[in-house]
Amino acid sequence: MSTSNAFTMAGLDPATQPPRVRAANNIPLPLRERAARPHLRLSKCALARRVRGEFFFAAFALSVLGATTASAADAPKFGKPITEADAASWDISIGPDGKGLPAGSGTPAQGKAIYAQKCAACHGATGEGSASGPRLFGGIGTLKAPAQPVQTVGSYWPYPTMVFDFVRRAMPWDKPKSLSNDEVYASVAYVFQLNGLMKDGDVLNKDTLMKIQMPNRDGFINLYPNKF
Repeated sequence: MSTSNAFTMAGLDPATQPPRVRAANNIPLPLRERAARPHLRLSKCALARRVRGEFFFAAFALSVLGATTASAADAPKFGKPITEADAASWDISIGPDGKGLPAGSGTPAQGKAIYAQKCAACHGATGEGSASGPRLFGGIGTLKAPAQPVQTVGSYWPYPTMVFDFVRRAMPWDKPKSLSNDEVYASVAYVFQLNGLMKDGDVLNKDTLMKIQMPNRDGFINLYPNKF
C-alpha cells in the first residue's frame, strides 16, 4: 500500500486537511516536538541567564581550584623534623609520683647562695616576697576559713615534685631552664628549709625529695586516686 493511500484511508490525506493542519505538517519535526512540550521551551532571556550562570559557576570553580593550588604552594614551611634527643630536652614534666626526677643533689646552704644570686631580686632577700614575686614561705594553716589565706609554697602546694618541676621549668623568671639539676635541688632545698620542711644538714635528691610531706598534701581533691 502506498503512503498516499495510507493517509487517505486514515483520513490524513493532506488535500482533505484544514489549511492550519497542513501548515503545521510543514514545520520540521524537531520544532513540532518542542512546540508539543511547552515546559521545555526557554525564552531568550531565560536561556541567556542559564548560560551566564553556567559560565560564572565554571569560572568560580576554576578560581577556587587555582587559589587552593596556589595557597598550598605558597604556604609557609613552619617547623622542622626533630630527633628524640631534641624532644627529650623539652619532655621534663615531673608528676606527683616522682617519675622522671633526674640525678643530682643539693643542700639548703648551697641553695641559699644560689637564691641570693638568681632569686632574691624578685622574691626578696629571704623569700618574703616583693612587688615582682610572691612570698615563698609561711601561711601554713591559714587556708581554712575564717583565717585570711596566705598562699605560699609551704602552705598551698600539695606535692614536693611540683616545686622541683616548676623551679626547673620556669625559674629564674628572666632565664627559665637555665639552672642545672644540682642547682634546682639546692634551690628547692632552701625553700623547703624556709618552710621548716628540711634542716641545714639535709641533702635533697630524687629519693629524699619524695619523702617530703607538704602540709597541704590533703587539701586538694584527687581526680586520679588510683594513679597518685
